[in-house]
Amino acid sequence: MNAGRWAVPVALAAACLGAIGCGESKKETPPIAAPVAPGAASTDELLTGLGSARGLPAELAPTSTRWIRTLVLDDKRAILFGEVTGKSLALVTKDGGRSFRAIEAPDADFATWSAGASGTLALAYGPRAKPKAALRPGQRAAVDGLRVALAGDDGLGAPAIAVAEDAKKKPVFPTGLPIAAVVNDAFVAYVADDAPRKPSLFYASPSGLEAGAPVSLAGPEVPVPSPYGRPPSLLFAKGGALVARTLGDPGSPLGPPREIAGFRADPGALGALAELPACESGPSSFQVVSSGGRPYLVAVGPDKAAAVALPQATVRGGPVGCFGDRAVMLTLAPKAPMESLVVCGLDGKCVEPPAAPFRPWPVAHERHIDPVVTTQGVVALLRASVSDRWGLYVTQSLDGGKLYELPRVLGEGQGSRGRVEVHAMVSFGARVLLLLSADVTGTSRRGFYTMASDDGGTSWGPP
Repeated sequence: MNAGRWAVPVALAAACLGAIGCGESKKETPPIAAPVAPGAASTDELLTGLGSARGLPAELAPTSTRWIRTLVLDDKRAILFGEVTGKSLALVTKDGGRSFRAIEAPDADFATWSAGASGTLALAYGPRAKPKAALRPGQRAAVDGLRVALAGDDGLGAPAIAVAEDAKKKPVFPTGLPIAAVVNDAFVAYVADDAPRKPSLFYASPSGLEAGAPVSLAGPEVPVPSPYGRPPSLLFAKGGALVARTLGDPGSPLGPPREIAGFRADPGALGALAELPACESGPSSFQVVSSGGRPYLVAVGPDKAAAVALPQATVRGGPVGCFGDRAVMLTLAPKAPMESLVVCGLDGKCVEPPAAPFRPWPVAHERHIDPVVTTQGVVALLRASVSDRWGLYVTQSLDGGKLYELPRVLGEGQGSRGRVEVHAMVSFGARVLLLLSADVTGTSRRGFYTMASDDGGTSWGPP
């Protein structure tokens, strides 16, 4: 230490202490918190290779939660849907990830969520019947009762009994997964078979309003039970054609058909479309399906429905990121050492980089790539692991997905203690948000943290 640098302050302090009236009684200075070491975490902060992340309240959700879906409503509002120990919950932000609140579903055998454009959430949940015989792989037991509830700023409201458990006649859900679409802030709608091969549209009102009788959907058009977009639309197959119709309020007819041109709806494609959308952003929902041996991106919004032919190497069932009228998906060329990405728009144009965004580890390892579309291009995250070694890497494209920057280390390590995990990556367009978890240093628990980039993935910090 340079003694001369401190000579004057020390002398002045000594003179002050010896003088009368040099100051009031000494005030205690609060201790300065020690900065978080790289890779370590306090309850308020996690320091990563990209920058610092902000801690979330411990009571928000268990870090063992498996986040399975993300729905972005606009540049500020998003919902993350998760499951933990048989329970379902939703994590809601209205300020781009600066704060969250959790909404937990009641205990049930199944629970599905959807959201309206206003941000109102719909929850469908209930018991399943005890199967009389062993179920086939992927088969779900029949729904034995159904309750629907709406959630807003005041949390989850009281449910309405849509299908009573003791009812002698129960509608049948062909996929075994009831999904209630938010028609407006008072009504939800769902599709089920009122009789064998006689699908109907049912309405329910957790607000206690009269829902009216089911609307028969039997006819030449076969409905796909999963709703798409906000306001919700239903897809219908007629022969090989596929059309979308907007759902109306109880008693009003469905909207006029919007044909999805250039797409043949074979049974495999209809089965994939019956699942929950792979990505939802703003008013639109996206799904990747195969038809005639070719992968397609199907997008449904309030004004437009389209199907875009994807490169043959697109990974079926892989992650899908979306924003606006574009989506990003994984591709796998037969001789490529690493998965790559493709960005496709509803105009039918696709962009593929000349080289894969990431390089594989030199040893055999498990890996998973999550991409999202941003206003500038793409942000992608690679999670790699082998034995007890792990690594997290982030790259970004600022030209729409043509070229990617060199990946940067978000975190690396060995062993379970101190391991950082990324649970979700959310694109608000101009902002990308990461939800992470890490061990809180000096304790036996883990905590959730968030960090964000507002420049397409170049710089990161607390949201």
